[in-house]
Amino acid sequence: MKEDVKKIKVDFWDVQELACKILGLDYDLVCEDEQILYDEIYDELEIKLDRFQEIIERLLPLVAVSKSPTSNTLYKGFAHRENRTWLLKTEI
Repeated sequence: MKEDVKKIKVDFWDVQELACKILGLDYDLVCEDEQILYDEIYDELEIKLDRFQEIIERLLPLVAVSKSPTSNTLYKGFAHRENRTWLLKTEI
């Protein structure tokens, strides 16, 4: 049985800016010719921009920042909030 997947709608322009950042592209240049971004994201990640947006919208509800009560270490990552468990984390 599948559980409900929470999504957060994001603006397409924000998705483009994030994609530019992770691909090392100049956002201003991409604004002049969006095809640069479409080509680069497919070449680098083998994904179309609309699918990239879908992944972002599914990941955003899982984003968390938390401090360990025992070590005072600060973590960021993806968490299952209802179970209060980390799915993936890294120290900040």
